[in-house]
Amino acid sequence: MMWMMRERLLAVVAIVALVACDRGSTAPVGNGRFQDLPADHVMLDVRQYLTDDGIRRGVLNADTAYVFVDSGKVKLRKVTLQIFGTTGMEVANLVSRTGELNQRNNVMVARGNVVLVTREGGRRIETEELHYDPNQHRIWSTVATTMQENGSRITGDGFTADDQMQNIQVTRPRGTVSGMKVKF
Repeated sequence: MMWMMRERLLAVVAIVALVACDRGSTAPVGNGRFQDLPADHVMLDVRQYLTDDGIRRGVLNADTAYVFVDSGKVKLRKVTLQIFGTTGMEVANLVSRTGELNQRNNVMVARGNVVLVTREGGRRIETEELHYDPNQHRIWSTVATTMQENGSRITGDGFTADDQMQNIQVTRPRGTVSGMKVKF
């Protein structure tokens, strides 16, 4: 008799456990803050390698990434980007408040207090928005930009450069240049 009661008790416990597991699988995981986000996925402490034909062109780090699957866009917060040249050496470092990465073509836009510092020469470029296309080997900005190098300071309405930071053109340049060759 005890044996039958024990079997029935085990059967009831098993059924309750199965029902509890089944209910848990349909309940949302996470709190309301994440459910209200417009993104499909949220990632923290993100590292993304940007490549061109299998060659590493950049390493992108972000504090937070909001992924939108349908568009292939990723909105980023607290961005750092290392840009590498054709030889694999680091060419420049970039930091910005926010950014956006198109995962389909690796084109990135950095926004908010953007600072790009080149490794060679220590050129410092400051702007509010900067674009980087590793496939076109191009870096540019179409908004107010300030460049500083070796005591020279140039401001302009934007700039364009190759990703080696060798050929730089400033739109409507103004400022002081000391000890530097300037071509017009």
